[in-house]
Amino acid sequence: MEKGVHVQLFGVDELQFDLMSHSLVPNHERLPENYFDDFLREQFHLDNANQLPHILLNDPVARYIGLRRNEICRITRPSTKVGEAISFRICV
Repeated sequence: MEKGVHVQLFGVDELQFDLMSHSLVPNHERLPENYFDDFLREQFHLDNANQLPHILLNDPVARYIGLRRNEICRITRPSTKVGEAISFRICV
């Protein structure tokens, strides 16, 4: 895959409020390309990244953080039982 310019277009109605500061939206973080090989394969014993749960390419948060197909994001949610729950999603 060639590296190039990635442009996201947002309508004025989508920019009326800050999506990422909303209390119900957990922290989403785009991960480096080699993250699957280095960590997820060893930690969770997955054969390929498609075994992860999916996040859609047109999801508002995925668009906001600039996710592309087959990229992985880490979602950190507050949890009453463990303090912080971390999950991973692959963009499809």
